[in-house]
Amino acid sequence: MNKIHPNRFYLEDYRKKHHRYSRDGFFGNLKRIRTWSSLIQFILRATGLERRGLANAMNIRVNQTVAEFDNLPSGFENSRILFISDFHIELMAGLVDKIIELIKNLEYDYCFLGGDYSTFDKFDMDKTKQGMKKIAEHLKTNRTYGVIGNHDYYETAVFLQSLGVTMLINENTVIERDGAAIYLAGVDDGYIFDSADIGRASAGIPAGAFKILLSHSPQIYRQAQKAGFNFFMAGHTHGGQICLPGGIPLFKSAKAPGKIAKGLWQYKTMTGFTSTGAGCCNAAARFFCPPEIAVLTLKMKKS
Repeated sequence: MNKIHPNRFYLEDYRKKHHRYSRDGFFGNLKRIRTWSSLIQFILRATGLERRGLANAMNIRVNQTVAEFDNLPSGFENSRILFISDFHIELMAGLVDKIIELIKNLEYDYCFLGGDYSTFDKFDMDKTKQGMKKIAEHLKTNRTYGVIGNHDYYETAVFLQSLGVTMLINENTVIERDGAAIYLAGVDDGYIFDSADIGRASAGIPAGAFKILLSHSPQIYRQAQKAGFNFFMAGHTHGGQICLPGGIPLFKSAKAPGKIAKGLWQYKTMTGFTSTGAGCCNAAARFFCPPEIAVLTLKMKKS
């Protein structure tokens, strides 16, 4: 594990200055989130759907997905990535134990964490730390990598790093397997804090290398493709969380087309995957959009 240098991650003051709601400030946006959360919860109670929504939210699925590539290094054929995003630990009692129950029997080679470990309107750093520590203790690999999301603080990255998670905040690392190498880059939040720096995250990656970008939000997908990333992994959208029948999202919380809001997708030369997330935000409820833990198997595309 790398020793943390205070300048390695973007400090909170920097992130606040780059907050996209700068007109109202950080706490103005927090008030907006709390108002929206209260409205959703009121509607669910008034319609008698609160209990059903919570049951749906706790029904986390393990989804197995195959991602195929023309140029996957042969050493990574059939390698598996456990991808968990959008925990929002404070919002639902029992979520941490449910995640642990689901991952304890899974087989995987790497684990990627997609951010939003906390929830602004319920913020409790102690709960976040306790929950993430329990989850980290049940991961079967020491090759765990993570990014932070729009609900997270610099302190969260420091804590996860202390647990053995390699946090990638606008930086990259090389992963080697069976004589082959891929480069994994991670960016800071590009949704609220506007601090995602793909150029900085790509620095030093050799030309022609197979490279994966881990980002909390998928909305920087165009920049990622332009930068030559082969695989782009994100969360943030929750797949809509509360959707119309057929999984049609009412809100995506990202400037991206619907096909990029969840699941496996393709944009020009880049393959992408957006997780629906394990937890909930604004309200502990889901409709027509099950939460997930994803296991992605990398394969060479057959000619």
